[in-house]
Amino acid sequence: MKADKEGNWNFSFKDLPKYDEKGNEFKYTVSEVKVNGYETKVDGTTITNTYKNTETTEVSGKKVWEDYNNKFNTRPESITVQLLQNGKEFNKQEVKADKEGNWNFSFKDLPKYDEKGNEFKYTVSEVKVNGYETKVDGTTITNTYKNTETTEISGKKVWDDNNAIDRPVSIKVDLLQNGKVIDTKEVSVATNWKYTFEKLQVYDANGVAYKYEVKEQPVAGYKSEVNGYDITNTKIKDEPGVDPKDPSTDPKDPSTDPKDPSTDPNTNTDKNSDSKVPPTTENDKPTLLPNTGGTSAETISILGGMVLFLLGGILFARQLIK
Repeated sequence: MKADKEGNWNFSFKDLPKYDEKGNEFKYTVSEVKVNGYETKVDGTTITNTYKNTETTEVSGKKVWEDYNNKFNTRPESITVQLLQNGKEFNKQEVKADKEGNWNFSFKDLPKYDEKGNEFKYTVSEVKVNGYETKVDGTTITNTYKNTETTEISGKKVWDDNNAIDRPVSIKVDLLQNGKVIDTKEVSVATNWKYTFEKLQVYDANGVAYKYEVKEQPVAGYKSEVNGYDITNTKIKDEPGVDPKDPSTDPKDPSTDPKDPSTDPNTNTDKNSDSKVPPTTENDKPTLLPNTGGTSAETISILGGMVLFLLGGILFARQLIK
């Protein structure tokens, strides 16, 4: 049988005997020789051939763990991967690590097309693993473990100031995480000078433990010392006769060192001013020559008088000779 010009596949059997030799009517039915790749269905004299695509496919993938190399022993021994065909579960498979530590899976001999010739869409998912977040990219399933362990830090404030009346009514304590301030607490009498930082993450995204420390914001007149998470403030004692607020009178200030005459406030550096050193006997003695390398007017007058005295003596001696 072939298709006619219009593409119809019709058949006809004519001149068939209707009765047998005993007068019984024959029963005629039709069937078809098997056509490869088709399923055959006969309804009366209508033969329907349905093509069933037997092409197969496979789906392979892998499991990736992001859990700090199982640092916290949270990884299970096996997982269950589900295969979905057009969004509905079609198969599932238990997956474990192989000898090399790889987690691979594969679904084989899967029908590629439905009965209408439409290609199936296959996807994978995973049965939930406690403590992990799951992300699927194609056929790669990534499980990420996020450590949610938390801790808290508590401390107290100690005052070493003999109950000073100028003690502040409150202070502020900063919490540092790996050297950066992430929180601040106000501590006062109302809190009994105690503080607590709660619900602090123990580990970062790489599974490395955070380093926490506390630091007090400066308090005027006090020296702060941290021991663990306890903070001790010690009153800074004032030196007698010295105003701690006036650095210009600090005896430790080298700008007023009494051993340095250039900074002695009692030293007069004006060369034209009179010396304040009281005169002594040695200072009252007249001298013919100056004590310095210069020549004063008084010295010149004395020398001039001596010259005139000598000249007068010479003239007087000549007159006596005559």
